[in-house]
Amino acid sequence: METYQQIELDTNPVIFLTCGHFFCMDTVDGLMQMRDVYEYDREDNIISQKPQENWIKDIKQSQTRCPSCRGTLTDILRYNRVAKGVMIEVLTQKFLLTAHREFLSLEQRLSDTEKELNNGRKSLEADVGKLYGPDPTQAAATAGSTNPITSVINRRHGRLMELSKAATRYITSVTREEQPYVRIHALVADCIRRKRITDSTYTVDDTSVVLRNRLLGQALFLRATWARLYDLLSIHELKALKDRPGEKKRVAKSMLKSIEKLKAGCKQMEQDAAAAHQPRQQVEAKLYHARFVSIELKFPAAPPPPPPTPEVPNDEAPLVPQIQNSETLVEALARIRADRGRRAREAQEYQEQLQNYHVQLRNYQEQLQNYEAIISDKREAELQSLREALTICRQYVGSTSGLKPQVKEAKNMVRGSVFFSPVTNAEMQAVYDAMRAELRGTGHWYYCVNRHPVSNFLE
Repeated sequence: METYQQIELDTNPVIFLTCGHFFCMDTVDGLMQMRDVYEYDREDNIISQKPQENWIKDIKQSQTRCPSCRGTLTDILRYNRVAKGVMIEVLTQKFLLTAHREFLSLEQRLSDTEKELNNGRKSLEADVGKLYGPDPTQAAATAGSTNPITSVINRRHGRLMELSKAATRYITSVTREEQPYVRIHALVADCIRRKRITDSTYTVDDTSVVLRNRLLGQALFLRATWARLYDLLSIHELKALKDRPGEKKRVAKSMLKSIEKLKAGCKQMEQDAAAAHQPRQQVEAKLYHARFVSIELKFPAAPPPPPPTPEVPNDEAPLVPQIQNSETLVEALARIRADRGRRAREAQEYQEQLQNYHVQLRNYQEQLQNYEAIISDKREAELQSLREALTICRQYVGSTSGLKPQVKEAKNMVRGSVFFSPVTNAEMQAVYDAMRAELRGTGHWYYCVNRHPVSNFLE
């Protein structure tokens, strides 16, 4: 071991920290793992930076402090990149912890609401039957000025609507722009702009941005939406509404009004999950898209109407022309000629209408075939998407635990055989219970090759 008298200060100077302790540069460089952070030349001079994703996961926060008193090293420019990088990593961990806990709280509330709705379905038939019972005045008094079935829907879906809004707020709070690294980048970029530095190449390192929480929030929103749609479907199938087509149409309209927007959201979520290497959310996006399409297939748009049949001219003229009373022969002949001319024109118009009818009939038959083909193609596209989802489930068994049975149920929904209750099954509940044990501390975290964080709870 060298003494300070033996150290060549020109090549290995002594660094005095703010706390008063001092060490050789080689010692602090080794503590900060500088050779993992920078590229060196043969003379041990720093020549370039290495990507942050290659080293940030291996450096602990304790390494960026004084070995003697744990004082900060952030005021030494040589180690600023390492110290600030680890600081941002700690901020990101705290951000993810907060987001994770909020998600689990929302998920628990949604699970309780789903169970409550499922239990309430046992008495739903009787409750709606009372509204449309033999005494209409009683129904009016119960429902007030609001439509009776609308009052039932509002009462049952109040908590679901609140959870959907809470999930939307959660998604906004965990977007890329709200994460610590991106917010710091925005501040630095604004400083560069105000100082008019035109040659700056400062860019965001996307490896420090975690998208999983936003995908979890989107899946939670879709889950709450599906719970509401399934309950509307249950109300639509009630026997109490069997002879009330107006009410059934009102419920069906409530189900279909936002389907297109929901399907577009599923497709975007599927693309984002694939890009972020999140197979579970990718399967969930396909799953909910298929469920929404199954609602569309159950309530398809009306087929094109057939063309109207042309009316046959009504010719009530006698076979033998007759002279009417007080009519001269000349007047009778003029009237007969006029009637024959009118009937000839009507016959010609009827023939033209009949020709147009046959043309319209052929177009209608083609439209009807296209209509049936569109429905068939839509069903087959969803079945193919669900087959791809099953392939992902087989490829990532651990990540997609609990989803495979739901995908199989969705295939039956798309085929139109049966709809399944959205209550969380035991396997899915085990997944959420495992998530409650994740990310429990802000100590050293581990990262997989796709930069997905895992805390040290397994140690």
